Amino acid sequence: MRDAGFPVRDIRQILDSWRNTDVATTLIRERRRAILGDIEAAEAQLRALDPPDLRVNADPVPVTRTVFPAMDVISLREVLPDYNHEHHL
Repeated sequence: MRDAGFPVRDIRQILDSWRNTDVATTLIRERRRAILGDIEAAEAQLRALDPPDLRVNADPVPVTRTVFPAMDVISLREVLPDYNHEHHL
């Protein structure tokens, strides 16, 4: 029973009512349902770990390569408390 994942409480209940097979049958059915639910949840987690197939699931994005002439660039950098302060720059 422990190998099947039954808690001690359920094992005790089965042993206390060994003449009543309905108790064992009910607990076994519930345990089987719980295990199947755990399997479904684990399979969903495994699917979430699969890398997405970008070629199938995404529309192709057009890529354009452009060459700009050389130019001087100035950059201003400051840490802002949040996105709403961006206009201060």
